[in-house]
Amino acid sequence: MRLVQWLLLGTVCFAVTMATGHKNCKRMATFNAGLLNAVGGQSNRIPLIIDALKRSDDEFVCMQELWWEEDMTDIIEGVKATFPHHYSLIHSAQDYIRGPSDQCVEVKDIPCSLQEVQLLGTNIQTCGMREGCFAVTGVAQNVCLVQKCSHVFSSKDISETCVACPFFLFPVGFAEALQKCATPTAKHNRLNHPGLVVLSKHRMNRVAFKDLHPGKRAPIKRGYIEAGLDDGKLAVCTHLTSVYPIYLEFDLTYGSYVEQLAAEIAKLGQIFGGQTHVLLGDMNTGPKVDDEDEAKNLTGEFSQNYQKLIDLGYRSSYMEQVGLCTHCKTNSLTSGNSNNVLDQVLIHPRDAFSIPFTERAYDDSQQLLSDHYGTRADVCDP
Repeated sequence: MRLVQWLLLGTVCFAVTMATGHKNCKRMATFNAGLLNAVGGQSNRIPLIIDALKRSDDEFVCMQELWWEEDMTDIIEGVKATFPHHYSLIHSAQDYIRGPSDQCVEVKDIPCSLQEVQLLGTNIQTCGMREGCFAVTGVAQNVCLVQKCSHVFSSKDISETCVACPFFLFPVGFAEALQKCATPTAKHNRLNHPGLVVLSKHRMNRVAFKDLHPGKRAPIKRGYIEAGLDDGKLAVCTHLTSVYPIYLEFDLTYGSYVEQLAAEIAKLGQIFGGQTHVLLGDMNTGPKVDDEDEAKNLTGEFSQNYQKLIDLGYRSSYMEQVGLCTHCKTNSLTSGNSNNVLDQVLIHPRDAFSIPFTERAYDDSQQLLSDHYGTRADVCDP
């Protein structure tokens, strides 16, 4: 009987191997969690995100928009049995959000000190009154302050995270947001300025964050996490710049966000063009596609920039095999009225890997996790 079982098992295993014909595969995914005031419902969505990650069979996940240490810690603690390895810009080391000596610190870290708030508040008040910025409210006020008072935000007397913090609390007004950035909290709550976090089932051989605009300040730090994986693959997790109609940068000199996005893509090409790698993340650009299936009928998000990725030698198996929108007008958490594929697992060069399987991920329409859906792919040796 055991011989028969062994023979049957061997036949099944042999059939699976022959059916797939792929070796050294790793299931890799990208997911933008959208933990931002502008999306809303963060406290309700975080437990859903944790549950979805725990139920997934992903081995490596590139996450975006985990802006706050408290939210990031809750998710990492919630999924640690599934993903014991993790890293972000504010980690002290792989798997350690804080070093051992930080655990007993009584004063909790927050983005701004009271001294910074006083200095920034005074300087902004003076400049904003002079420039008429407080005659308007909301977005118009923030635009006025950034455009007319850029010297205040660029001051080296105020930390980069303190300068950035109020922007993450939109639509709260600037003065109220600044006060919140210096309000002590029950837990450590540093700003994870790029919003990037990687989760892995296996220890990464090396991992580090790199800035795409080194030496420059920005409301959102754009960069990437470079991770050498246990199977020898190189993963690059990123969140490229969003394209807003008004340019709100105070220390960068691009003419628009479309231009900045193009420059970031070019930089990735310069850095990784000669290396075999997997690029994962929210690219904030996608192709235009006409299709009878509404979910595949894509408006195109500054598709000229998506074409730059293709021209650099990247390949999207997701667009070839699936093509469903990842930022969709049917998702009630989105503010747009168009369908686009922004979230991708791209391989470079085009024939570097085999992708036998790819799908849209983290897309439960009954319990929305985010304003984005993710994508996943089995990345195998060719």
